[in-house]
Order: sequence, then C-alpha cells, then structure tokens
Amino acid sequence: MGKASIADPETDLLSGIVADRQEVSDDELRRLSELSDQISAKIKDLLILRSGQRKASQSFAAEVDYRSDPAFADWLKRTQEVRRRRTMILGTPDLFSEPAWDMILDLAYHQLHAKPVSVKMACIASNVPVSTALRYLGKMEEDGIVQRIKDKSDRRREFVVLTDDFMTKLYRLAISTR
Repeated sequence: MGKASIADPETDLLSGIVADRQEVSDDELRRLSELSDQISAKIKDLLILRSGQRKASQSFAAEVDYRSDPAFADWLKRTQEVRRRRTMILGTPDLFSEPAWDMILDLAYHQLHAKPVSVKMACIASNVPVSTALRYLGKMEEDGIVQRIKDKSDRRREFVVLTDDFMTKLYRLAISTR
C-alpha cells in the first residue's frame, strides 16, 4: 500500500521541519509557534485532568465513608453559602437559579446530620415555585438521585433522601475540589 498524501499546509510545514528543511519563512515560524502553544496548552489541560482524577481516586480510596468525614459537611455548608452570596451580591437570582443543586446541597447537609427533610422543605430549599421544585424532584427520583420515604407517624407526609450511591458521588466531588 502506498503512503496517503495529505494536502494540509500545516502537515506539509511540519513534514518539512521533520525532514530538517533549512528554509522556513517568518510566517511559517509564527504558525509553528502558534501550533506549539496550542499543543502545550492541550498537554497541560490533559495533565491537570489526569492529576485531578488521580488525586480524587487516591483521596477517595483513603476516605471511603463520607459519614465520618466532618470536612464533607463543611464543604456542603461552604458551597451553600457561596450560592447564597452569589445571588445576594450579583443579583439576578433567575439567571443563577440552580434548583436541583440547591436541593441536593440542603438534602446532603441534613442527611449527614440525620435530620429528615420533608418534600415541602426540599421545595423551599430549591428557591423556585413548588410546582417547579416538584418537577425537579421527580426527575431526580427518576435518575436515582433521590428517593421518597413515607413518614411512619403521618402517612400524608413524605421525606426525601439522597441515595447512598449519589451521596458517594457527591463526596467524590467534594474531595476533588479540596
């Protein structure tokens, strides 16, 4: 089989340099410099990503149980606080609305402290109308993020809890951002 010919000026330029071509124009040198910068930036991004994944997996292996890590509750509280401050300082709460995330942070914090959260309280934590919050809860339930549990003392009321699988994922996120 013959070698395929690629009609690409950048490939031709690189091929010429690999072949130790002596004559390179200023434009070619500038373009090579740009390509080199792009390649360096991509390598840096990949190294950071790999380092972050390695750090998260190593940390997670060392700290498997989120229930016994007080730093997790602190992370949840700080994250909630940053969300509130962002809205207060920057304004435009509609633009920065993240109802599911607000509910998740609130549910996780209360769950760590063994405080049940009713559907009504989860809706309040979302900072959106109840109908919108209920839609989000339904979607999160479909996706295996939350589950509803009937109140044993009052069958009309339901509590919402994050699944253990999702709590573990949330904990991994917390560890990866430390």
